[in-house]
Amino acid sequence: MYAIEMNRFDALEVSGSYVNRNGWIHKGRKLNTNLFVCIEEGTCSFKMDGREHNLQKNDFIIVPQNTFYMPYTSEYCKHWFAHFYGNYLDTTRLSNIYKTKDMFSKNIVFLPEKGKADVVLLAYLNDISKEVRNNNYDSGFKKNLLFFNALNHIGNNVFQNEENLSAQYIKNYITDNLGKDISLTHIARHLGYTKQYVIQVFKKKYFTTVTRFIIEKRLELSKLYLSETNMKIHEIARICGFEDANYFSRRFRNMYNLSPQQYRKQKHG
Repeated sequence: MYAIEMNRFDALEVSGSYVNRNGWIHKGRKLNTNLFVCIEEGTCSFKMDGREHNLQKNDFIIVPQNTFYMPYTSEYCKHWFAHFYGNYLDTTRLSNIYKTKDMFSKNIVFLPEKGKADVVLLAYLNDISKEVRNNNYDSGFKKNLLFFNALNHIGNNVFQNEENLSAQYIKNYITDNLGKDISLTHIARHLGYTKQYVIQVFKKKYFTTVTRFIIEKRLELSKLYLSETNMKIHEIARICGFEDANYFSRRFRNMYNLSPQQYRKQKHG
């Protein structure tokens, strides 16, 4: 994943479509701008930083500034391209940027190395091409706005996918450590997130708070111990992450309308 700081509105340097009818090999180069390519028809391969990417119709690839790349194809290929300005940020800063408000204050977009263009993205690219052909006095403004929206559309998809993945990491960590200290502060510190980020992505994904989820999972675990073991209530409370047995009993009754003792008795007949 790339982080690119879009520090100017007129970011689109040049764009257009290019047709290679009978195969074509580029000698390779580095650009001081970023490159976006989307395959419209046929296939094309990109060698970039020692790796090869094979692209088909509607696949796109993004080449950051100052990155050596060499495209080639052995057959017919039509592709849409755009060179655009924007500062490519050091990937070692991605986790810190992504989980703070820097991305909003600095107009940072997160873009994948490559992906598949959906109908919305293809519509943006088509509209940009129309503005290039029109070449009216306001076409420059319109095509830059459209391109900026296209990048934001790609970035929003990445952001959503990354949030879902982060929420899953949080959930897995909680369920693997129910008997330990898993406060919000501890989770955020262990996973390298801010507390606010943990709160937001978890609730957005699972429609509940981290604290409530922890309590519910601990209570579910306690039911297993109550029904399958002869452990004492205070022992079960402790092993399930409740330091106070009375607090555990109150939460259990609030959740299941039974005390732990009543639940055990019910399960044992």
